[in-house]
Amino acid sequence: MDAAGNVSPRGAGASVPIPPAEAGVDDAVDDDGDGWLETSYGFRLRAAHPRVAITPEGLAEVVARMSGPSAREPYTGWVAELAASSARSPLDSALAYAATGEAGYLDEVVAAIGAARDGLPGDAASELLMAVDIVFDDLPAASLQSLRERVNDNPDVFGYATRRLIDEAIADPRARFMSGQHASGGLRNGLLYAAIFAFTDADAQPGVVDPFPSVALLRAVQNAMQPEGWFWRSENHISGDLELHPDRLPGSSPGGMYDNFGYDSAEESNTFWLWNEWSTLSGQPRYRGAYHDEYRARFAYALRLPYTEAVYPTAEDAGSFCGSGIEGADHVRVFTPTARSYPGPNPRTRAAIAWRYQDPIMQRYAAEQICSGRWNRWSPMDVLYFDDSLMPVGPTTLPLSSYFAGPGIVSSRSAWTPGATLAVLLAGEGYGRRYEDAGSFMLYRRGPIVVHASKRARSGAHAEASFWFHVRGASSNSLRIYDDQERQCGDPAKPLLLASDALGGPIFERGAFTSVLGEYRLPGGTPCPTEALDPYVTAYASAEVIRYESSDDYSYALADAAYPYRGKLDGFERAMVHAGDRLLLFDRVRPTNADARRVWTAHFAPDPVPDGAEAAFGELRYGDAASVRFRGDDEVSVQVLLPTSHRVIVRGGTSVLSEGALAAGAVRSDVVPIPQPRWLMLRGDVAGSVRVQGTDAAGATLDETVNVTQEVRDELGGFAGNTLADFASVTRVEAIDGFGALSLVIPHRYDTPDIDGVVHGFEPGRDGAEARPDGREFGRHTLEIDSLDEGQPITHFLVAISMADPGATPASFSLSEGEGLVAAIDGDTAWVFTLDRSVDVGSVDLPPEVRSVHVFGLGSNAEYQVSMSGTLSVAPDEGGNVCASGSGTLTLLR
Repeated sequence: MDAAGNVSPRGAGASVPIPPAEAGVDDAVDDDGDGWLETSYGFRLRAAHPRVAITPEGLAEVVARMSGPSAREPYTGWVAELAASSARSPLDSALAYAATGEAGYLDEVVAAIGAARDGLPGDAASELLMAVDIVFDDLPAASLQSLRERVNDNPDVFGYATRRLIDEAIADPRARFMSGQHASGGLRNGLLYAAIFAFTDADAQPGVVDPFPSVALLRAVQNAMQPEGWFWRSENHISGDLELHPDRLPGSSPGGMYDNFGYDSAEESNTFWLWNEWSTLSGQPRYRGAYHDEYRARFAYALRLPYTEAVYPTAEDAGSFCGSGIEGADHVRVFTPTARSYPGPNPRTRAAIAWRYQDPIMQRYAAEQICSGRWNRWSPMDVLYFDDSLMPVGPTTLPLSSYFAGPGIVSSRSAWTPGATLAVLLAGEGYGRRYEDAGSFMLYRRGPIVVHASKRARSGAHAEASFWFHVRGASSNSLRIYDDQERQCGDPAKPLLLASDALGGPIFERGAFTSVLGEYRLPGGTPCPTEALDPYVTAYASAEVIRYESSDDYSYALADAAYPYRGKLDGFERAMVHAGDRLLLFDRVRPTNADARRVWTAHFAPDPVPDGAEAAFGELRYGDAASVRFRGDDEVSVQVLLPTSHRVIVRGGTSVLSEGALAAGAVRSDVVPIPQPRWLMLRGDVAGSVRVQGTDAAGATLDETVNVTQEVRDELGGFAGNTLADFASVTRVEAIDGFGALSLVIPHRYDTPDIDGVVHGFEPGRDGAEARPDGREFGRHTLEIDSLDEGQPITHFLVAISMADPGATPASFSLSEGEGLVAAIDGDTAWVFTLDRSVDVGSVDLPPEVRSVHVFGLGSNAEYQVSMSGTLSVAPDEGGNVCASGSGTLTLLR
């Protein structure tokens, strides 16, 4: 800051005036002794350090747990363990110094400051800065000066997002800055740094050129965190704030994630630290109303996979913070990420969130971290924030079904036990790397059943194919609509959709992948120009949940999912009804072009049971079969009740090109021809190398050496490797090392047909030049139900999925079609749907054994005249004998 009050951060361009401070206000002196430093910028700061990581009073409570007359386990044990450790973090050392006063610990913090010569990245930077905050008053001036110079010499030390925020905030304090969800890691560290040094004697050291603009950053954060500020609105936009979205169906619980659980466990956790740090520094409780963080534990439990759980303790069992049966678990994945497991909210945030919000549910998560032993010892974040007076409460106190309005996610489970069934409907806004909008669903029981296909890959041409697979909607469990009009690129007389390689699915909004959308295409495809796609990759409004209800008998959700199909559909509603081990999906599909093909699609993790199906290249053709069985951790039956005219194909499995022993140096040339260019997998009984020669689709020679290794997992088993090129033919296979058994196969992981019927083989798991298949991908079998009623204005899909334990027989449904109503009969229960919600009158025959009837798709709180003998009749009547619920449902007994 120069004499005129201007700030000129390096890289920011010309200096821009900041309002001058009032005399005697913006300094390091607490003039009235109230513990606060007043400023002329619309906020105040705590006068004493620590003032960001924790307050001085809070630190005193932490120290009292570790040493002195109130000390107790496990805090005292942590101090002893820390003293014996040779690998202390700066925050470890700072806390140990606060507890013991031993100068050696302070020396370790000083040494860490001196060692931070390559910048201040990630969690390491956060812990170092928190340590500086805690021991600030005892640090030598030279150490503080060293840290200041380090930051001033590197204008991007806290990341591009922080630099951009500062630059824009100097020009306009109300400026919108980059997405806090992924960029807030650097922003969190920038805020930490600015808050520690702002209005202190160390803030403007003599001889320091272009000091870090702490005041400018604090002003920007202050403005962004107001209810009208950009960060506030961004944080709550996807978390169900009805003031921001008054037309949205209210959720049963606020909260929800921005992206995938991988990011919820990583980058997105930094949003909490921004709220927490600013609230501590300023005394403004900005963390209140931050739904993403305040309700994070409830959301995480709702999406937790039952089959990964230990036995839950009840609330009464949780008499200490280490109740019984506590163990980490995995979560629903809206796309299958690289990591094997995500144990929920970031371990570094759990104790802090539980403390800040006094949330016993999140305290349970923190207890899992500490008591399961999976983190070996307490982290310094646990010592700093874990409040052992807050008793944890397990998820048994939560409802079995929840609707989270922000991300548009409905979760429904049959029980809070490890063997429960969990169903999920996703119909919200596309955001980040969540490819779920359009009424996609997922299903789990003893293991994964219906999941989103694929896995994220980060580099190489096959990673681009992975993104293409997602943004073309091929990874979701929804509909594929094949409409010839969508191939018209740039014709103003027809819907502007996609190029000739369209895969039929919904088109997801992916602003970050504009270049991929504009450049990448499948073989033979002609992409639309990038600028023509911009309207689709910059919009975020998408599908939405329009009805939700949960009762003792079922949970019900209705999604309006037409929008992501970009004009191909005049209407698409998907109803999901979950009851125990039964899941019903009822779709009302109205294409804009009545001649468009309509294909119901879902990706299954267990293997299909052939049941006489005709086998083809990567396909099991079931024809017009009324049901398909899958077998894995569960027995699964999929019944196609509607449309009555259909054909069923399951894509997946492997095609064997050659197999048998192959000695070192031996050559195999009698390889079966390849119908379509594909990548190849080699499986052997030992590790070794194989040379594969052939041609690509253009006839060019391919010559690739594949390393068959044991670094594979799960269902792949044994030893395997894969080619990186797609082979149109294989002419020669040479074993560089000997194999007692070596097979060359084509994996049909995510085979997907395009609008012309050409089937493309995807393997998004291949990642970079050294990639190998590793068995972490789910959903390798794709069930397609192809409606044969082209030319009809509307198609109804009614699919019933039943599950049972291995060796048992799943439940069976029968169909009853009526006038305006259709019923799925399940023993003594009938599940009835209106064919058209705008015409809520009709009748359907019910067999005499039916005793309970559930009707869906009626008017909200509307009155009806209902009769039920051999036939169920429903007609609107203001003086009728029954009234539908607010979600348009009726439950009848006879």
